[in-house]
Amino acid sequence: TADSMDTFSQSMIVVGRSKAWKELDFSTDITGENFLDVVGAQVAEFWDDIDQATIISTLKGIFGVTAFKNAHTTDISAKATDNVVGATTLNNAMQKATGANKAIFKVVICHSVVATNLENLNLIEYLKYTDDEGIQKDIGIGTWNGRLVLVDDDCPVEEVAESGSGKGDGYTKYTTYVLGDGAFTYVNPGAKVPNEMTRDALTNGGQDYLVTRQRKVFAPFGFSFTKSSMASKSPTNAELEKAANWELVKNEAGDKTIDLKAIPIAQIVSRG
Repeated sequence: TADSMDTFSQSMIVVGRSKAWKELDFSTDITGENFLDVVGAQVAEFWDDIDQATIISTLKGIFGVTAFKNAHTTDISAKATDNVVGATTLNNAMQKATGANKAIFKVVICHSVVATNLENLNLIEYLKYTDDEGIQKDIGIGTWNGRLVLVDDDCPVEEVAESGSGKGDGYTKYTTYVLGDGAFTYVNPGAKVPNEMTRDALTNGGQDYLVTRQRKVFAPFGFSFTKSSMASKSPTNAELEKAANWELVKNEAGDKTIDLKAIPIAQIVSRG
């Protein structure tokens, strides 16, 4: 007897962003500097920050999907002891999320407080290179249990209030994300004119503009974007963070969702 395989369908959203800077002619007249040249040199770095913020907002959104959150979250923040990341935290979190397939995880994104705690515990090992004179140096990129560590203070931080006992039991929760191969599908549809200069000769004695724009897709594996809570065709970061805009990928009949252990995304919630 031949069985047919389920066909699953995923919906993705294109995220459009744009930014402009202006410089008054007067600024150049009195300084001799063209400040837009300085801005132009920083555009690539600006977009790196925007892309990273888009990914973080997307991760916040998908972890609002209850079934996924329960299966892929390791929360140690409420424990009386061992409530900060330690030697076994990452390994346990990866196993909980994907079981025997935990080797698929490659990257950790964490807050600087978490990264500092890992450094203090000597759990981060920095990659090294040897220069032309044979001297070995750190390259500033660390690994935790063999996974690259990216430090980003846009990772979620939540203040937990005191319980009312007056014993000072309030604390801060930090969310760390762990990503594996294929965690995101990335597509760069591009923009017709990604960068351009324009000028307004009649305002403020003349002023120049540098305009930059992009359209990209960062689609988390196993999730469809529903557009259930959208004010426009391109989602803001706040809209990416809404759980209502995400659902687990379903089969054609709509009666089955993707196997949660196939999703190479996990999160750790700790006090540091």
